Amino acid sequence: MSTLFLHLKKEWFEKIESGEKTVEYREVKDYWRQRLQRSVIFYQHGPSHWLLDIYHGKIYTDVCFSLGYSQKAILRFAIDDIHVVDGKSTDLAISKPVYAIKLGRRL
Repeated sequence: MSTLFLHLKKEWFEKIESGEKTVEYREVKDYWRQRLQRSVIFYQHGPSHWLLDIYHGKIYTDVCFSLGYSQKAILRFAIDDIHVVDGKSTDLAISKPVYAIKLGRRL
């Protein structure tokens, strides 16, 4: 079991700290697939084809947010779930799949 470390801009850090934001999003890219996806088959629709990949990322039990790269402003939460959602309905507002990291209780 591991801790996922994420650096946030002030706006997003404060929203998570206040409880207004309970899900953190990351665009589905190779970097995040390797870190977040655990033995899951991922289908990505290309221009004219489908891709099938299996990734073996770590199992994260909690997430630690820092305000920028500061070590003084730290928030830590249990992770309830990590799954892929449509990015259009997230704060990223992109037409691509994104990872939704659902925050649990504050640690």
